[in-house]
Amino acid sequence: MLISRNSQGRGKEYYQILKQAGWQAVDMNETLNKEIFLKSQEERDNYIKQALEYIEQAGLQVGQCHAPMADTIKGKTKKELNDMVLSIASCGKTAGKFKIPYIVVHPFIYD
Repeated sequence: MLISRNSQGRGKEYYQILKQAGWQAVDMNETLNKEIFLKSQEERDNYIKQALEYIEQAGLQVGQCHAPMADTIKGKTKKELNDMVLSIASCGKTAGKFKIPYIVVHPFIYD
């Protein structure tokens, strides 16, 4: 069984502390970070590569990636909703590119 911990935007030391504490895996939790997945492919890749480098250096594994999610859809503009959909799709593609085994998505419906 893998013990996992959230890794959202953490630095190198964070992962080393988790490993020393007995954690075996981390979840890349990007629930509130949709902006990174609306940037260029190069910027997305660099963001994920850096996190994966820190995780690997600490001797940890990635259990999953948690896609961005809307805190609420009520009152959002059509552009904000479309950006959310695009960021979720982009997160999934990026996770797949880096062979992250699972992605968690909280679906939402809008007209």
